[in-house]
Amino acid sequence: MTHKHPHMSLESFHARATARARLRERRGRARRIRTRVVAVTAVLLAVAWAAIGVQMALGDDPTLVADARVHAERVAALALVRREDLAREALAHARARAAHERVLAAQARTARSQAAREAAKRAAAAAQAAARQAAQDAAAAASQSAAAAAPSAPSSSASSGSAATPTPVVTQVS
Repeated sequence: MTHKHPHMSLESFHARATARARLRERRGRARRIRTRVVAVTAVLLAVAWAAIGVQMALGDDPTLVADARVHAERVAALALVRREDLAREALAHARARAAHERVLAAQARTARSQAAREAAKRAAAAAQAAARQAAQDAAAAASQSAAAAAPSAPSSSASSGSAATPTPVVTQVS
């Protein structure tokens, strides 16, 4: 058998060839081990993800169940708060409406009393005007009757020296 390196002995050549063969074997074994480790890791990861996916698809995820319970509790609490807010708003609205109705009632009472005062003033003015007219009518009737009585008895009124003239009654309207 011939070898490539003439200055090297045959034994050292075989020793080196054996070492290279062992090194190739060791590297091949390491490569196979690495490949198997990667394959087993990939399979385990795929199985774990598949198990998680199936569990989530079935709805048996404990985390989601706990989250759903917490979410339901929060929704219920928010609904309660919202109902309380609506109740408060309704109460405030009812109070405002009642206050507005009280104001309207007070305004109506004021308008009615003002109208009554004005009606009373008009009635008083009409009564005063009627009294004034009655006094004027009475004075005119008295002066007419005095004038009618004066031609039939001129001596009596002429002898007294003063003619009886009625004085009109004047009243002030306030």
